[in-house]
Amino acid sequence: MPARRVSRRGVGALMTVDAQLPSLNDFYAGVLALLAIVLFAKFVTHRRHAGLNPCWIWALLHVMCVVLAGFGVLACLRMLGWGHLPFGIGEPRARSIVLWLAGLSTVILALDVAVIACGGPPPKPPSPGE
Repeated sequence: MPARRVSRRGVGALMTVDAQLPSLNDFYAGVLALLAIVLFAKFVTHRRHAGLNPCWIWALLHVMCVVLAGFGVLACLRMLGWGHLPFGIGEPRARSIVLWLAGLSTVILALDVAVIACGGPPPKPPSPGE
């Protein structure tokens, strides 16, 4: 890979483009740490919902968040260990997949925390027989 000049003053410090980018191991380890925090926070918020009567949508979002974060953890560990995902999915596509899994699980967690901060989920609608 061609080297490019880093300094505009002509100091002569040359650095390859690869050396300027953070390591992919650092990327996957950072996302792995984020997903571990999301999983821990989901279990804590799940305990906060224990006394409430949430509707099925919040239960579905909780399960989706945990499943997405779990798959993200597995994908990060696979990328750190073997450098590719199953079915021939290479690094650039794997990075996108991991980002989507982490992003969606983080957004669902943020919605859950916002609902708790606003007083809890809306009450269940009464069933037709009640």
